[in-house]
Amino acid sequence: MITKTTMFKVDTFTETKELVQYDFVPYKEICSLFSMMIIQLNLKKLPTSQKVGFRKHLPFTFGVDEAHDALSSMTLAPSRNNILFEIHYAIDSNQKSSILQAFFDCHFLHCPRARTLSKPRSDESMQPTAKGVAVLHSFCMRVGMPTGLMPQIIKTAFNSMRLLPLERDKNNRIICSQALLVHVLCKLVGDPPRTWRPDAAPDPISFHVEDSGDEIGGLYGLDEASACFQLSAETFKSETSKQTSPYHHPYFTNPESDAQFQYYTSSFGARFHHIDGKYVASAKTLAQWICDCTAVATKGEAHRIVDMFINANFLQAFESQPGTVAKSVGGDPLYFVTEIELSSTKDYDSRISGLQHVISDPGYKLLFKDFLSSTFCGENLEAYVNISKLTRGVTSLMANVAPLLSQTNLNMATQTKLVSVLKSLMFRAYSIYYSHFDTDSPSQLNIPYEMRIRISRAVSVARCVLDDSCSEQTSEIVNSVMSEPIRSLSSESSSVDTKEETPLIAELIALLGKLSRISKEFMEAEEALLRLLETDSFPNFIHSTLYQRFLHQIHTRC
Repeated sequence: MITKTTMFKVDTFTETKELVQYDFVPYKEICSLFSMMIIQLNLKKLPTSQKVGFRKHLPFTFGVDEAHDALSSMTLAPSRNNILFEIHYAIDSNQKSSILQAFFDCHFLHCPRARTLSKPRSDESMQPTAKGVAVLHSFCMRVGMPTGLMPQIIKTAFNSMRLLPLERDKNNRIICSQALLVHVLCKLVGDPPRTWRPDAAPDPISFHVEDSGDEIGGLYGLDEASACFQLSAETFKSETSKQTSPYHHPYFTNPESDAQFQYYTSSFGARFHHIDGKYVASAKTLAQWICDCTAVATKGEAHRIVDMFINANFLQAFESQPGTVAKSVGGDPLYFVTEIELSSTKDYDSRISGLQHVISDPGYKLLFKDFLSSTFCGENLEAYVNISKLTRGVTSLMANVAPLLSQTNLNMATQTKLVSVLKSLMFRAYSIYYSHFDTDSPSQLNIPYEMRIRISRAVSVARCVLDDSCSEQTSEIVNSVMSEPIRSLSSESSSVDTKEETPLIAELIALLGKLSRISKEFMEAEEALLRLLETDSFPNFIHSTLYQRFLHQIHTRC
């Protein structure tokens, strides 16, 4: 069993609940579990002694037993002003090995001395991959962790990956569209595509080294929603350094290598063979890049994306001679990237109807985020999307709760469920505030001072103990509560007279008032962000070189 507690607390209060069995843990929770484990381990670049036994110590490594100890009980409590934001996970002993294996399946971990291992082994040390460090960095920014507490690995050359995010539905399935497939394919192919050579130089990496050397400090700028780790020079004083990645190993750059992970940067695409004027690779090679550079959870998901490329005719089987499909050294069929007809491109382009279309399509949304990040305003879209989800949920809830409170008898189970939904919405509101409006926010919005003050006051008044009922499922919970015949749930045996104002009713009314005030202020910010996106960012995006090159790549490569 995996249990989770997430809360804002100002007094002694603890409530721990079962999250879910391992087999159904959403990808986002796997990311959180991994990040919490790495934080709990407190990994160091250099140990007290340089050698462990007869082996030289490798930086930021740990063993299976250390991982199991960390997974037993993990607590994170970064203080934000006068509120303690606390996250706690506890994992039963019989689930620890499964969770560690999930980290390997997600390509968050590898064994640096045995790179072909795809599972943890007691006699081999483990190390976060570039993808794992990217996920860790995203988590730290999302929870608003003070920079002095961020893991040391985040500010080293190990943090070189810009992870390509993939949105998921409530059933943890990747939300796909034609634009997303094209976007992922273009990233995978690279611009220009590259050919693997055994004597090729290591992929260059870019990261920011702070003046403080190896000490943790400063603030990392990040568009958390896109998980693209663009460390902005506007966020802290730094110098850009380019060097060879500590992950690089010449023996494991071959596209047909069996290494657990091969790519520590997504900037250059996969490694292809150039045969007869075509860029050729096996499905295994393509899936490897997808596993290392995108937010897939398993190789199965990566291969399904490759299958979608093939079904969409973005990839075709490469024939060594007519009627004979060429195969790699490992026996896998080879594919080459195809082009699509120009008429198909025109039809694709005509479907872009406006900002809301871009936001609703996962592919165009990622492209729009890339554009906004290049102009140092990626936080505007992230904040707008998050606030919109919150205000829609609050509006729907308010419309349905008011009639319930007028009832003379209200089922106790319904009261408890409504309080849980309200607390979930309040938790989301606090998360948005600390991500975008607090004075210490890593991705603070450029909004009028008066608006920021009003939002801060609303949040300050609403301070209370909050538990997280899984914020990603808030809209689902709201819909399930409102779709049930709530009035019919009341019965004489379990009903409560709302006129007597039980403790739950009092808490429900108090939460409604606090949430209503916060939502009102957030709606103003939402409208301001929408105006900015519609009148400035979106028109610039449509006419940008990035967008035009994307369309060009569609009809010339795909």
